Amino acid sequence: MSYKSLKEAWFTIEGHEKYMKELIEIFKSLGNNILPIKTQDKALYHLASVTVSNIFCGLISRASGYLKEYGFEEKEAIEALYPLINYNINNIRSLGLTEALTGPVERGDLNTIKNHVNSMPAEHEGTYKDLSKEILSLAKEKNPNRDYGKLDEYLGE
Repeated sequence: MSYKSLKEAWFTIEGHEKYMKELIEIFKSLGNNILPIKTQDKALYHLASVTVSNIFCGLISRASGYLKEYGFEEKEAIEALYPLINYNINNIRSLGLTEALTGPVERGDLNTIKNHVNSMPAEHEGTYKDLSKEILSLAKEKNPNRDYGKLDEYLGE
């Protein structure tokens, strides 16, 4: 059914410069978003798509797994998480990444972050800290006057 939202999709094309303008105009005339791409950039473009598609599924699987640890069924866990997922996606789209950011990293709440790390399986700690470092860079943009020094140290900045 994804064909129904094809007009929202972005297309990238590559090819000989001689034909690019014409090809771009064809896609645009069909109402599509289009961007030329160089061959060497295709892997990075695909990585971005996989990150928000497949890897995002992995994050949701991990989060629902935490809820399943204390009794949720998978379907219940996804239903419980969905409003938060949807709210965040909508905020990112309307406000941008930096302004949509909330949570313990943005607040600089080191105690909560330590509690998270202490409650997760050891093999999850690296992913959590890596993603928290990414969030921390956004938090610093959002709150340039906030001291994130202890959080930097804990996350290994």
